[in-house]
Amino acid sequence: MNGNPNNSIGLISNSGKINHVCSTKNGKYLLTAGDEDLSLNVWEIEFDRLEENKLFNLKEDNPLDIYPQLLEGGEEGELYRDLKDYFYYS
Repeated sequence: MNGNPNNSIGLISNSGKINHVCSTKNGKYLLTAGDEDLSLNVWEIEFDRLEENKLFNLKEDNPLDIYPQLLEGGEEGELYRDLKDYFYYS
């Protein structure tokens, strides 16, 4: 895993509401507890991999600016423009 969300898979971890979220004291794991399904999930957090990701280092002002670049066509693409228009008009 290199921190790129395009190289990951999606999965349903809780079938309903998440009742509680917390992290371990060392910040290495995130725990989520399901409400009705009584599930407990443990997620390993690899901050080093995220920090090493070149996409996160492209724009220093706001790290969230990388997300439009992950869309097909980036900020200049049709998908980004459609999403932007949809939320502006909503």
